[in-house]
Amino acid sequence: MDGTQERKPRSYADLLALWDAAPVWQPPAPEEPQVGGAVRSSDLDLFTDRQIADALQIDVLGQTEAGDIEAYSSFLRRTVRFGGVSRLKYEDLLQLFGTPVRSVVSRTNEDAVPGMYPIRDVREMLGHLSSVKLIGRKPSWAPACGRSRTKPVGTSKPSCWSTRRRPCTTTAMSNG
Repeated sequence: MDGTQERKPRSYADLLALWDAAPVWQPPAPEEPQVGGAVRSSDLDLFTDRQIADALQIDVLGQTEAGDIEAYSSFLRRTVRFGGVSRLKYEDLLQLFGTPVRSVVSRTNEDAVPGMYPIRDVREMLGHLSSVKLIGRKPSWAPACGRSRTKPVGTSKPSCWSTRRRPCTTTAMSNG
């Protein structure tokens, strides 16, 4: 046997031992980078936009059918709806989102202040993040109605009421 081995047929028991000794293949975890470590440019765009939104302490909820943008300001603790992103000025941003605008947004596009974003980038962020989700007629922040199909015993009112103090559309059925 000078460098070459004689090949012998293996028994079934030998093959089972090889099978048991081999590591079990696992698919790659979802958080691992794609093949070749490539990152899509849309992921980078959303990352940058979310960075700006986090710095402004806002959450862009989406865009309505009419084209208005709805956003929640955690600094002011309210939801705002506005349109005309391309016409937004620095003062409008202050009115909509409050004091964090002063420390995050530069007044003009030409200012190059470290840690601050030009107003052009903020407008682009609002437009981009709002395009991800279309908001219907019901406000996204409205609490869900605990729809109960049964009415309490001894009452004529359904147990479910909307925010307008009208009964929900669920049908009231007796418990009996």
